[in-house]
Amino acid sequence: MKLSLSKEYGTPLPFIDHLGIERVQSDEGRALLALEIKPAFRNSWKAAHGGVIMTMLDSAMSLAARMHLQGAPGGILTIEMNAKFISPGIGGRLTAEGKVIGGGRSTLFCEAEVRDEAGNLVAKGMGTLKPVRKKDA
Repeated sequence: MKLSLSKEYGTPLPFIDHLGIERVQSDEGRALLALEIKPAFRNSWKAAHGGVIMTMLDSAMSLAARMHLQGAPGGILTIEMNAKFISPGIGGRLTAEGKVIGGGRSTLFCEAEVRDEAGNLVAKGMGTLKPVRKKDA
């Protein structure tokens, strides 16, 4: 079932909604997202654009952080993030799996992977994320 992450979060995420990133599964400290790669999301080599892949990594880590904290009414901010591009994102659908690997309630350390339809690793990312209190948002 395709569900808008904005509706799940209760906060507007217009770029994520525009791309059509959907939640496949999420539980405590883990999230799996998917995206159909439209022609406009491809680079000149017909692979998924790096910015789309970075957005998937960031979104998967953010949702994993939110699940780890059992919600974050003010949202989650990415403080820093890095990515390594391993292979081209070929095919029609990419998945991103994010998980929390450490931290506490004020700062979380997360990692994520993006894979193509064949299960090939496309990119791997790590990031530091911070939950925001509702009054700060």
